[in-house]
Amino acid sequence: MNLNELKYKAAQVSDEMFGKERGPIGPVKKLRDEVDELLECFEKGEDPGEEFADCLLILIDAYRKHYGDDVDLQKLINDSSDKLDVVTNRTYKETDVPGVFQHVKEEEDDGDPWDMSVHSAGSDYYKTDEELENDNERDN
Repeated sequence: MNLNELKYKAAQVSDEMFGKERGPIGPVKKLRDEVDELLECFEKGEDPGEEFADCLLILIDAYRKHYGDDVDLQKLINDSSDKLDVVTNRTYKETDVPGVFQHVKEEEDDGDPWDMSVHSAGSDYYKTDEELENDNERDN
């Protein structure tokens, strides 16, 4: 099965279970939960294969919901390739969380370029559970 065949099969299941009218926001919010479950697998030393699959299926569904049922996933691959070109031209610094890197945004430079509190303040990764819950309530 290739990616587009997977997209069509997943679309049928998603539309039947959750409704064809649903937009991309719901799947993107669900993706947050699935990423947490993926992290939990790593923390527990469990095989994360099923959680990777959940994340991929939900990401494909959200992409399809945003761009339309007929979107060719080659577009996602091309978008990813373009983004990779951008990523390779950035400077990164490790955050206070081991293994987590954040790119240094030169246009937001307020002083010390390695002060990650300046450069990562808008990231959901650094938000408290209460802040994330407030965002969810506002978005619903």
